[in-house]
Amino acid sequence: MENVYFEEVHRAEKGYPYINPDTGNLSYVVHFHDEAEIDCVREGETVVVCESGSFEAKQGDICLFMPGELHGFVSRGENNIFVMKAVVTGAEGQEGFLDLSKIRLLKNVITKRDAVYQKLLSYVQDIQTEHAGKKPGFEYAVNALSLSAFVEALRGVGFRAVTTKQSAQIAESMKLLHHAERFVEQNYMRPVSLEEMADYCNFSKYYFSHYFKKVTGVSFFYYLTVYRLERAMGLMKSTNHSMTEISYQCGFGSTRSFNRLFKKHFGVTPTEFRDQ
Repeated sequence: MENVYFEEVHRAEKGYPYINPDTGNLSYVVHFHDEAEIDCVREGETVVVCESGSFEAKQGDICLFMPGELHGFVSRGENNIFVMKAVVTGAEGQEGFLDLSKIRLLKNVITKRDAVYQKLLSYVQDIQTEHAGKKPGFEYAVNALSLSAFVEALRGVGFRAVTTKQSAQIAESMKLLHHAERFVEQNYMRPVSLEEMADYCNFSKYYFSHYFKKVTGVSFFYYLTVYRLERAMGLMKSTNHSMTEISYQCGFGSTRSFNRLFKKHFGVTPTEFRDQ
């Protein structure tokens, strides 16, 4: 079973992180967001795709990403991952705070072999406990623990500044993802072609196809299909529309292909999902 989530769906608030302590079989299409992120592989394993390369993350490993850092996950088997995204900023109106969007940690995947691991794991566990228990003042505790975890990572893992060249490459990748997301959001309901998408980005079809795969790790049509499936899932939750109506509203050519792709990605048929 494979779940693909888009950045817009899971957002942290300024005063409280986005936390999902029990995310099963997670695959993120390569994306970026304004929050800093901590992920802990509770069970199984996954492949982390980020600006510095691709790395295996196994049970117990902790993954960290700075704001604006391109990253994603490719899960090939069963796993369970704790996910936390937090808005980490300096005090309002004050200068001199370290801008996390302009730095990158020297390691994205922290394992038991790293000296900082036990402290980071302790923070993650305490965040989970506070978030689940919701005792008076838990919001303050979660925010304090989140900030402490990122400080521990900066000091224990080390970091480097994003170079001018890297910043330009990242900006170009972000621009591509923004264009792709905007185009898909506006056109997923109908048949679209690679030529249309490439023209929208002012690229040739062949260059766009290669560049998109390089940035995201998946093809454009995979990205489009998953986007449609997410929209279909949303309609199943919020409406009483028939599966035929939903499949066509979300750009699938037939209910047969919709059913096949839905089960491939989510492990259940659309009908089984709605009946859950």
